[in-house]
Amino acid sequence: MKYFKKHTFLLLLVIISCTNETFESQRDLELKADKDQLNFRIDNNENISFISNLNNGKVTSSLNFKSDNTTYSVKYDIDVSINHWKLKQADKVILKSEELISKKIDSKTLSDLTNSLEMFYKDNYHTLSNNFDPLLISMLNYYKSIFKVAKSSIDNNNDCECTVHPAFLLEKTNFNCQEEQYIDVNDLKSILNDYKVSNASIDNSTENLMQFLDKTNQLQIRFDDYYSYYVSNEDYKKL
Repeated sequence: MKYFKKHTFLLLLVIISCTNETFESQRDLELKADKDQLNFRIDNNENISFISNLNNGKVTSSLNFKSDNTTYSVKYDIDVSINHWKLKQADKVILKSEELISKKIDSKTLSDLTNSLEMFYKDNYHTLSNNFDPLLISMLNYYKSIFKVAKSSIDNNNDCECTVHPAFLLEKTNFNCQEEQYIDVNDLKSILNDYKVSNASIDNSTENLMQFLDKTNQLQIRFDDYYSYYVSNEDYKKL
């Protein structure tokens, strides 16, 4: 815990710069306003159906979708009464992603599923936030991460990767994997330059990161690459 708390200030600066979004409800679906249940359908190529239930801090959920005329089901549960429950989610997401890959779900379908959930959330933001428990709404993030992790593994021909995002541990965001977030290099340079101007001295980690950003030709940097300048992946996973 001490590792990411030490750099909470810089972490939050980056989070704020990358998540400063507001949503206007474009198309509210008729959702049953039961605070402890969130059920919906998305009538598209994947015919997504989602059911979930919250009971004493435990959420059970299931998402069904169709691909090549076959219906698939992904189940995901969380229990906030379990000690360090947040730290356990990355391995669960990886496991679910590997299950989808084993079923030969293609990359385009995984991308379409992610986009459908993101659009659903944006279109129904006000209805969701005003009528349903935040834990139920947060389940959408786990499914998006499952689909993104599986897609990345297929596209890059590597193992499924997911590291719990420190912002999730700090209760600043819902769940997502560090590997999912990309930061604009110019935006990050601007944040760090402002930070340097405001402080008489900066730590070696930040100095090394700024030197890297000045030399790189990348337009974006993955969050886990950014954060590794402060906490190595090996140390972070020992939390």
